[in-house]
Amino acid sequence: MNLQEPIRVYNYVEGRNTVPIYDRYNFDVDKLVNAGVVFITPAIDGDPKSPTYKEWLDEDGAHLITLYNIEHSSPNGWIRKAITKKSDTLVFRHNFIEKLYDGKYNQILWGLEKLGIDPNDMVIENNSLQENIHRIKEVMGLILEQSVKTVSIRGKQSTNNTDWDLVHGILGSNRLNDDLESRVGSELKNGNYRVTNVTVTSRKVGNEIITDGTVNLTPVSGNELPHSVFTTRGSIGADYESRHDGQVNGLPDRLKSFYKGDVSVFGPYMVNVEGTNVNFKQSFFAVEINKQ
Repeated sequence: MNLQEPIRVYNYVEGRNTVPIYDRYNFDVDKLVNAGVVFITPAIDGDPKSPTYKEWLDEDGAHLITLYNIEHSSPNGWIRKAITKKSDTLVFRHNFIEKLYDGKYNQILWGLEKLGIDPNDMVIENNSLQENIHRIKEVMGLILEQSVKTVSIRGKQSTNNTDWDLVHGILGSNRLNDDLESRVGSELKNGNYRVTNVTVTSRKVGNEIITDGTVNLTPVSGNELPHSVFTTRGSIGADYESRHDGQVNGLPDRLKSFYKGDVSVFGPYMVNVEGTNVNFKQSFFAVEINKQ
């Protein structure tokens, strides 16, 4: 079984790019600053080994500090001191998202989720950046008659009398008319795609439990066969791990035998509903149908 863990990276690694420019929200840095997701500060010495650690530096430059950085920093560290002063956002306005490494971009997403802010409310209001992204896609040969698709869904449950089965059921449940499984299945039927990535998060925000699921679909190329079927299995609450494992035991082989095509497995994902002590385990299966 090909197991893939969903990892949203937050650190910096040279040369890595898990979130290409064309897959990013076109964030407006000023909106992010006003929302308290990003902080632009004067230059400060952030090296704990330096003799001038935590001292303001007499030089041009600025730090882009995220809410994620603050939440994961020491109370007495340089980050907490840095955010006591503000710098102009001008240095970051031009081609903002192109300046962000993948981990920093994900930190911004984390902050928006933490504050319950819709990312679409934080995007730029003009088309200049869209035009730049369009140009990048052209250069990279990514503007196709059938383009890369992202299929997503958000489920919400009240924290009062929470229906925990539907907390993860939004990913796929017979009790729902609309879920991630059905949305992806519809796209696969109407195009020649392969599932290439699945991401799942769940968290408590105010008086709601919010679960987000996202699936990336990539057009087939060469001799690849498209995925035609997408399904999921999962369990939440007591004994969730063993119940999940019982559901998926042998399932890839059964799917392969029934549909006569190879099966790609995404997961199992171990998901904590952030802000609670509830966890669930979820796996996803994308199946080729060999029509020969």
